[in-house]
Amino acid sequence: MPSLSIPLLPFSLEPYEVDQLATKLCVSHPDILRIMTAGDIVFLWSNRRRLLGVFDFDGTLAGLGGSLTESRKDFLRALNHQFPICINSAQALGYLLENAGRDVFAAISSECGVEILGIDGQVSSSNTPDYSLYLLEMRNYLRLRGWGKLRVNEKVAGFAVDLRDVSPQVYAAVCGKVTELASDSDFRCVPTPGYVDLCLVSENKGKALDTLKKQFPD
Repeated sequence: MPSLSIPLLPFSLEPYEVDQLATKLCVSHPDILRIMTAGDIVFLWSNRRRLLGVFDFDGTLAGLGGSLTESRKDFLRALNHQFPICINSAQALGYLLENAGRDVFAAISSECGVEILGIDGQVSSSNTPDYSLYLLEMRNYLRLRGWGKLRVNEKVAGFAVDLRDVSPQVYAAVCGKVTELASDSDFRCVPTPGYVDLCLVSENKGKALDTLKKQFPD
C-alpha cells in the first residue's frame, strides 16, 4: 500500500484505503470524513462533526503508513477556530486533554458526546473571573488521583473513571458509589463503555468538589 501523507485539511482516500481504515477502526465508510493530526496523534472525524477516535499513528494506525507533517501549534490554531467540536468517547477526550494542550477545557453534551469549549486557558462559555480557578482546582484534584480526565463548562463538570482493567470488586464498588452519588439531585450519572462518568452540576460546584474529596479520599 502506498504511504499516506495526512494533511490538516480534509482529504480523500481511495476506496480500498477507506475500506482498510474502516476495518481497523470498526466504523462504517460513510462516517469517515477527514483526518487531522497533531504531532504523532491522529484525529478521525465523522461527517456529523463527531470525533470517532484519537490514535497514536505509530501504534494503532501504523499499518497505514504515511507521515505527519503538521505541527502541534498548527493543529491547535486550527482547532481553536472550529468550536464546537464533539467527541463521542471518554477515551478520545483523554487523549485530547493529554496531547492537544495543557489547558484544554471540554464539556459533556448529551446530544453530541463531549464539546470542546476552550483551549490554552480560554473558556469560551464563561467570563466569570473565578471560574477558571475552579476548573483548575477540580481538574488537578482528579488528575492527581488518577480519576481520568475532567470535562467542564459553565453548567456541568464531570470526570471519567477508567474501569477497563480493574477487578470485579473494584468495578462494583465504583459503580455503587457513582450510583449512590447519582441519587443526589446535584449529580447525574452518564455511563460509557468501559467507564463510569460522574457529572457534577455547576450550581453546586463547591459542594460537588467537597463530596468528591469525601467519597474518593486519597
